[in-house]
Amino acid sequence: MISIYIDVESEFTMTPIDGQHFDELTALIAVASNGSFVAAGKCLGRHSTIISKRIASLEQRLGVRLVERTTRQVQLTDAAKLLADKYRVATDLIIEAQDEVVKEAAELSGRIKLAFPATMGRLWLAQQIPSFMSMYPLLVESNMDGVHCMP
Repeated sequence: MISIYIDVESEFTMTPIDGQHFDELTALIAVASNGSFVAAGKCLGRHSTIISKRIASLEQRLGVRLVERTTRQVQLTDAAKLLADKYRVATDLIIEAQDEVVKEAAELSGRIKLAFPATMGRLWLAQQIPSFMSMYPLLVESNMDGVHCMP
């Protein structure tokens, strides 16, 4: 289980965020985006009663009414709209951070040393190396004088 601790400047400190909390915030974002428990459930692949329970759990934990329920519709309170907007920003930052890490890990980087017979280098590879190096700017030639060839 992953726990994240947030230091809040109030009487509460080091509040853990666990999987249940993530389920709650996902449910709130889905309801805010889709306008109903049923549509949010379809979006998340969950039954609408699960979404309703997650919202109720979040309301209980925070001590704030987030959704006004009627038999035909749900209306987000101002607090829910604010919270959903903040949750969206936070989830966007998490997704962006993950994307950056994946991109960085996928990029070739480091030092490259090329060793091949001189004729092969001059005839075939020397023309390809500049475009290869421009495709992978994090690669560094081990000798900046140019192409490295074995005699």
